[in-house]
Amino acid sequence: MCIRDSINAEYMGNSKMEKLDAIFWGELNSYFDSKYQGKTVDKIELYRQKNEFEKKVTLVWRLVCVFLSLFFYLYGNALTGKIFSVEQLYYFTSWGGIATCLYFIMATLHQRYPDSEMITKATILFCEIACTLQPVITTVFWVVLWPVANMMYSRFITQEITVAMTMLHGGFISLLLVDFFVFLPNFIFFKSHRGCILGIGLLYTFVNFCVTMMTGTPVYPVVNYKDVLSYVWLLICNSSLIGTFMALEWFTSARRKRALDDEKVMPLVDKNTI
Repeated sequence: MCIRDSINAEYMGNSKMEKLDAIFWGELNSYFDSKYQGKTVDKIELYRQKNEFEKKVTLVWRLVCVFLSLFFYLYGNALTGKIFSVEQLYYFTSWGGIATCLYFIMATLHQRYPDSEMITKATILFCEIACTLQPVITTVFWVVLWPVANMMYSRFITQEITVAMTMLHGGFISLLLVDFFVFLPNFIFFKSHRGCILGIGLLYTFVNFCVTMMTGTPVYPVVNYKDVLSYVWLLICNSSLIGTFMALEWFTSARRKRALDDEKVMPLVDKNTI
């Protein structure tokens, strides 16, 4: 019997919300369930921390990332004139920036409260969202949107705007790359969270459509909903989100399996129970 089946059986008599939570988090829930504690799932290790010095280094890194991510978001949006405005949410860049800021904040809290179920789950989920959104946002911006903006609005693009765009479409992903490869050696992406990423993409598509229809002005010039190419771009972007998540899911699983084979980390699931 697999871990998920065991958890589902355990929650048969509970509310629908608890059943959905069990399905969404799979084997991670069993770590926090006292009935499974120490039997099926070892403590999930999000960070490589062998001693107190490494814990302090990680904490310092977390605090630096919180400061820099908030600075990138606030300063970048201030230069574009949309700081603390609901118009920020018209742009997918803001969604990725907010997810990144929330991830680093939750990761810092996780350093202090590593056994908290809520904080651990929030850290994992925001990490998955940020690491999925930022590569797509950064690539689409520099490959598609920035060249178009330079052609259409070149006289309005100042050095300050260029700096702001670089922060918003380069600063976040730079922090995440260092964090992912240096400080998250044991992190894994959950297959059951694919729907969450797809939901975010579809929700933003709906927001983008509503804003464009209500204002009469496209949020992005390449998506005006008046030609087939607009829908092609939407399909490409949403497919890229799922593709990025699945690629990270495969990579993190392979990386962890390789580490387990080398006996460098404790197993997330006891092999004798599945």
